[in-house]
Amino acid sequence: MNRLSPFLLLAVCSLGIMKAHAGSAVVMSTNGYYGYAYGSSLTQKAAEQKATELVRQKGGTDIRTVASVGGGGYSSVAVSGKGPGAMIGAALGYRSSAQADYKAQQNCKQKGGSDPHIVRSWSNGSASGSSRWKGSGQGVVKL
Repeated sequence: MNRLSPFLLLAVCSLGIMKAHAGSAVVMSTNGYYGYAYGSSLTQKAAEQKATELVRQKGGTDIRTVASVGGGGYSSVAVSGKGPGAMIGAALGYRSSAQADYKAQQNCKQKGGSDPHIVRSWSNGSASGSSRWKGSGQGVVKL
């Protein structure tokens, strides 16, 4: 039994490492850009850095993280308004797309947005328990 213990420990540690990936992040600049990055091979910090760099390359200033997560799931971004005064809400890592949409809209409303609409959604990691959701994406949008 003692000979199996190191192998069991290795298996458990490997699962923990795999779950640490599938990062997602949404960032926004004060001059009206928002960016996102997600990927099954990204950590939470790497997703934040990728999204921030994308916004910076487009001319974004005073960039801050709106939301980030270090696990898989369904994610949505909701926006209310246009330009630098736009409100943005994000919900990352939820069990269903409907839940992510609802939470993103609620997050936007809590920040003062009115009638927010979903502008971007994705599924990252093993949200559905299937490897078909694995992938990556990134982008920058001028509001």
